[in-house]
Formats: sequence, C-alpha cells, structure tokens
Amino acid sequence: ELMDSVKEGTIAADNGKQSEPSNTQEQQPLVIHRAVDLCAAPGGWSQVLAQRMIHTDQMTKEDNDTAPTPMEQDGNGSEENNNNNNCASSSSPAIVAVDLWPMEPLPGVHFIRGDITALDTAKAIIQHFCGRRAELVVCDGAPDVTGLHSFDEYIQSQLLLSAINISTHVLSPGG
Repeated sequence: ELMDSVKEGTIAADNGKQSEPSNTQEQQPLVIHRAVDLCAAPGGWSQVLAQRMIHTDQMTKEDNDTAPTPMEQDGNGSEENNNNNNCASSSSPAIVAVDLWPMEPLPGVHFIRGDITALDTAKAIIQHFCGRRAELVVCDGAPDVTGLHSFDEYIQSQLLLSAINISTHVLSPGG
C-alpha cells in the first residue's frame, strides 16, 4: 500500500520532496505505530511515513488495548527499557531515520546518525521505541558508485545484507 502511493505519484521519495497526487483518490493512513527508515538521507521515505502513519489518538480503543507494553514486547522487564526518558511518546507515531550522512530535520521523525552494520544502532532504535520493535522497516540505500560494475554490485549486495541483518534485530514478529 505504501509502495503503491509512491508509484502513483503521491510522494516522490527518491528526491525527498512532495509531488502533486496523480489521482483524486484519498490516501488512507498507515496503521503502524513504529517505523524505521534505513539509509534515510535525504529523507524522502521518512517524509512519506510521517505523512501517512496514523496518530494514536485516531486509533480505535481495540488497537490501544492490543498494543503490547514495552515489558511485554521485549520480555525482560528491565528498567532501562521501561523508564527511558528518550523514548518516543505513545501519543504519536514513532519514526526513526538512520543514516551515516546528515539529514534535514523532519517533523515527527527522530534521526540517528549511525551505521546500519553496528549493533549499537539497532539498540538505539529499540531504545527510542521504549524497548519495543518496529512494525515496518524501509530501506532504499545505495552506496556511492565507483564505476567498477562488479565491485559496485558487491557493495550494493553487502548494503542490502546489512539492511536485512539490522531488520532482524529491530523488526517485530509479523512486521
């Protein structure tokens, strides 16, 4: 659904800027509470997520009743995960953008300048989510190209493997 909205021209995610909708059909918000944008700069996908994710105050009572607490999600009940002052508010969607390169601030998006191959980056993402895991991970990362086709393909495949690897740490079951 999210990919379709981008393909339909609702948002031009490749350059990080909005474009005019190509149709008159109203887009429905995503019912996702925690999302991660890997290799986020310049921020196009983060912008899409911030615009499309539904705010908790628009959720139904059933959605709120079935959302796990941080202790239920991570299972260890540690104080670090449950009493973190830096974690996302439960009253709005939590979006974390991660990249090695800086990114302009976006409303509703928490930016982590970090390496997706580092376990500390995965921990920082989960810490921002108050010990919970993301329900959605997006990544459109591409390494700088050298012009050596075989080498560039190899580096691209390693970047994708790194995205898959960090996703196994930050994505909730069923996400």
